[in-house]
Amino acid sequence: MAKRSQEEDAGVVHEKKKRKTPQRRVKTITASTGKCMLPTIAPELRNKIYELVLLHNGHIHVDKKLRVPALLQVCHQLRMDTLAMWYERNKFSFTIMHCDGGLFYRFEQLIWATSLVDNCAVDSFTTFKGKPNWDNLRDWCRTACTSGAWIPVEQSGRSKVQTVTTAALSIARDHYTAYIPWSECETTLEHFRFAVGRFDPRWLN
Repeated sequence: MAKRSQEEDAGVVHEKKKRKTPQRRVKTITASTGKCMLPTIAPELRNKIYELVLLHNGHIHVDKKLRVPALLQVCHQLRMDTLAMWYERNKFSFTIMHCDGGLFYRFEQLIWATSLVDNCAVDSFTTFKGKPNWDNLRDWCRTACTSGAWIPVEQSGRSKVQTVTTAALSIARDHYTAYIPWSECETTLEHFRFAVGRFDPRWLN
C-alpha cells in the first residue's frame, strides 16, 4: 500500500509538471511578441526595412478586396509611420468596368480615412473596359457631385468611354465646387447624355 501511494504521489507530481510546462511557454512567447520592436531600432535601418517591404517597381493593381500589406496592420504606430510611404511612393492601377466607379471611390475613401488626403498625391493608372453604361456613370457622378470624388485619368487617351466618363465627372465636380445641388447637376448631365448619344447611341440605353 505504501508503495502504491508513493507511485500515485509521484504520478500526481508528474502530471502537474506536464500541465505547467506549456503554460509557462505560452506566457513566455506572449511576453516576447506582445510588443512590436520595429519602432525601437535605428531610423535608417527601420526605413530600409519599410522600403523593402512596401515599395514596388511596377503598378499595384487594386481589386475589390483593397488589400494592404501586413506591415500596415501590425500596430497603430507602424501604420502611421508607413501609410504615407505606401500610398505616395507606389503606383496603383485600376480597371473600371462598364463605367462602374465603385472601386475607385472606395479606394479614395480609404485614403480619406488615413487623414493623408490634404497632402497625399497618389499616382494611379486607370483602364476603362466594357460598354457605356449611363446608369453606372450617373451613380458615379452623383457621388462626385455630393462628395467631390476624384476623377480618374486614363493616360493613353484612347478610350472613348473614358473621354465621356471624365467629361461627365468633371461636370459633376464643377457643381460640387459651386455648391449646386445634385438635382440641377442631374439635369445638366441629361443634356450632356443626349449630346454624346448622337455620336454613340449606346449612352442612351
